[in-house]
Amino acid sequence: MDSLNLNEEIKRLYPVVNLLKFPTGIIRFKYEDFTFGQILGKQVREATHMLIKQKMAVKFVPLFIALENDQNKISEQISEQCKEVTMLRELSKHENIVDFYGFCLHKENLLICMEVMDMSLRGLAFHAHKHYDYFPEEWLGVITVSVIKALRFCKNESCIVI
Repeated sequence: MDSLNLNEEIKRLYPVVNLLKFPTGIIRFKYEDFTFGQILGKQVREATHMLIKQKMAVKFVPLFIALENDQNKISEQISEQCKEVTMLRELSKHENIVDFYGFCLHKENLLICMEVMDMSLRGLAFHAHKHYDYFPEEWLGVITVSVIKALRFCKNESCIVI
């Protein structure tokens, strides 16, 4: 199965592919409507939708094609790569977890689009040490409580086992 057929199979299984749901409304994905900025992490870039000025984080997940066009392996790969999408959709229902906007297909990549955080935990620690020479205990308490609330939500939704 070539990448075009793989994309069509994903579109058939997931009719919401290429639809991004933002707080301001739903838009159809077009790669040329985005500008990409800094690298946020492994396979993750900051992006802005030029028409609505919405910032987001976009994770580029390569769609690997099974060798020898084994239909079972291809179906398994599609299933595995879409599990993350399904989980993100469920997890984004909590205030302490980044919002999931949707997933799209571009060339041979699955693009997972989600809320971009104002700052990473590493950036927050750097900021704290730069301005205070220590990490304020109150901040640590707020972060810890927020993480525990998010983990409890995940456990209740059966996303993780604690």
